Amino acid sequence: MPLQAQQIVALATQIAKCPGFTQQAGQFLNATLQDLCQNYDLDAALGTFTFTFNSVVGQGSGPYTLPVDYLRTQVKDGKDEFFYTIQGVPYPLIQVTKAEYDWLVQTPGFSSFPYNYATDLSQIPAQLFVWPPASGAYPCTLRYYKLMPDIVTPETSVVVPWFLNTEILIRTVAGKLMGLTGDDRQASFLGDDADKYPLGAGTLLNKYLKNVEDREGAVHTVGRDRRRWGRPFDQLKNTKNIGWCIAAMFLWFFAWQPPAEANCIAPCTKAQVAADIAANWPDNTVGTITPALLRSTVLDLVNSYLDVNGASTFTCPTHQWLEAIATLSSYTCTQPAAIDLSAGTFNVAVGYATGVGAGGAVTQITSRTTGVTLNTLTGAITLFTAAPVVGTWVSFTVTNSNVVATDIPKVAVKSGTNTYVAIVSSVGAGTFQITFQSVAGTASDAPVINFFVFKGANN
Repeated sequence: MPLQAQQIVALATQIAKCPGFTQQAGQFLNATLQDLCQNYDLDAALGTFTFTFNSVVGQGSGPYTLPVDYLRTQVKDGKDEFFYTIQGVPYPLIQVTKAEYDWLVQTPGFSSFPYNYATDLSQIPAQLFVWPPASGAYPCTLRYYKLMPDIVTPETSVVVPWFLNTEILIRTVAGKLMGLTGDDRQASFLGDDADKYPLGAGTLLNKYLKNVEDREGAVHTVGRDRRRWGRPFDQLKNTKNIGWCIAAMFLWFFAWQPPAEANCIAPCTKAQVAADIAANWPDNTVGTITPALLRSTVLDLVNSYLDVNGASTFTCPTHQWLEAIATLSSYTCTQPAAIDLSAGTFNVAVGYATGVGAGGAVTQITSRTTGVTLNTLTGAITLFTAAPVVGTWVSFTVTNSNVVATDIPKVAVKSGTNTYVAIVSSVGAGTFQITFQSVAGTASDAPVINFFVFKGANN
C-alpha cells in the first residue's frame, strides 16, 4: 500500500538516524519527485488536453494556450501523441522547433490541414502553434507529461505522492539526508551499480524503468525523424524495394477511383452538410472542386431541407406539440409528460402551496407576550405555559424573514386545555403580530397556534 508523504519522511529520517531533520527530508522528497517528473517519461504524470482549432481566417495557426502544467508532449514509438479528427479519422501532427516554425510561410488567408506543430515554453502558460493554419474547427487531442506540483509541507502531509514506488523515494531521501550528516552509507543508498549497490535508489530506479518500458508481447516501432520522412509516402526514398510498388498503387487508385460525391446521403443533418462543404470545397487547392463533387454536395443540400409546399405551419396530432426539428427535412412531435404536484412545494405569482419540509416550529419563552422567530412560510408556535384570564387579549410578535407588508398571514389554534381564539392583528416587513384570548377556561396550559403565510400583492 502506498505511503503518505509524512510516513516516507519519518522512515527516511529514522533510517538516516537524524529524526530532527524532518523539514530537510520533506524538501528532499519534493526534489526527488521533481527529478522523476522532469527527467523521465512516466505514465503516472500523463495528462490529456482537448481543444478545437480556431477556424477564423488569420488565426488558424494559434497561438493556443496549453495547460499550466504542460511539460512536454508524449512520444510513443516515434510518434507524437497529438492529433485532430475529421469525421472520425485521426490526423497526427509532427513537432518542429519554434525556430523552424517561424520560417514557415504565413500568407494572409492561407489555410489547410495542419501537419506540423511547435511549442513556446518561454510563455506562461506555454503556447502551441500549428502549420498550415487550420481551415476548420477540428477537435484536437494532445497527450502530455505534466509538471507535477510539490507537496505542501510533506513532513506533515497525508498526501500520497504521485510516484507510487515508495521504496525508491525512502532510500533516495534517506541517502540525501546522509549527505548532510556525513553518513558513509550514502553511496549504498543512492548508488546505481547493480553489482556494488543492489539496493541503491539508482539501481532500484533502473529496474523500475525497465519494467515500465517492458510491455511483453507489444510490438515496438523504431521512429524516424518525421520532419524529414513526413507522414505520406511521397516523402519516402525511391528504392528498389518500394518505389515501383508505390507508383503502381497510386496509378491503380487514380485509374479506378469512383466518381466524387458528397459523403452523406440525403436527407442530411445541418452538421453533415457543413462537414461536406468543409471537406469537398477546400481553399487554395487547384483541381479539387470538380463539377461532379459540386453538383453532388448541392443536391444533398437541396434535398435535405423540409419541403412544406408553401405552408407556414407544422401540424402535430391532438395533445402534442412540436418537440424538435430533428434534421433539415423532418420534425418530431411529443406529448407533454404529466407532473405529480401532490407532494411538492411550488410558488406562484400570488399565493403559496406548501408540503412536507416547508414548515417549522418554535416555543415561546419567558411570557406570553415574548416575541418568537421562525423564518418559514408555515409552522407551529407553542405558547408559554401560563393560566389565562378569560376575555383578556394578549399579543406577541412573530419575526419572519419571509414576510413582507403585503402578505396575509393566517392563524388557527391547534390545541390547548382551555378554549382560545387567535387573530393576526398587524403585518409588517419581516414581522406579524398574533393576538389571542381565552374564551373559556383558566387552567395553566401551553396552547399551540398554527400559522400560514399567504403571499399577497397590492398591484
